[in-house]
Amino acid sequence: MKRFLLLLVLSLVMVGCGKKPEDKPQPASSTPYGSPQDVSAYFQAIDPLVQQLNGLHQELYQKVGSSGKATGANLAPAMAQGKPQLQQVLAQLEKTTPPPLLAPFHEQLKKLVLLRLDAYGLTAEGWKQEQAKTPQFENQYNRGEAKLAEAQQLGGQLGAERERIQQVLAQAQAPPQAAPR
Repeated sequence: MKRFLLLLVLSLVMVGCGKKPEDKPQPASSTPYGSPQDVSAYFQAIDPLVQQLNGLHQELYQKVGSSGKATGANLAPAMAQGKPQLQQVLAQLEKTTPPPLLAPFHEQLKKLVLLRLDAYGLTAEGWKQEQAKTPQFENQYNRGEAKLAEAQQLGGQLGAERERIQQVLAQAQAPPQAAPR
């Protein structure tokens, strides 16, 4: 019995001396955004959506034409055509689960799409009001323009953040270098 108690006490002491989970070092291949595999998989999932957003944005500016002047007549139809695509991008983003540490980035990306959807709706409404000769149509256009400007600014911020994340990811995935002698 003493021998059994001695073995039990020794095993408990050995278990108690182990490292706590929070003491475990992070694997060398981790990033501040999650594992390189998770981060890469996330960006592979959203890259086609981001490309679609950028394509829609370019198409919209092409509709302005050589005059360089955006009007309800040239933007409202383009926005009406692009709106279902924006809704589809938003639906896909809703289905995509980012790594937990990239959740704020993901929410901001969804916000960008929502801003554009709002701008498209405001512009379409402004065009309807302009055609009906309603005096408030300029207000709708101004609000839509402000939403587009906000989306543009947010897009720039997200692009810069994406670049930082990609740099960190590349560093984490780089083969370790030998220590100098």
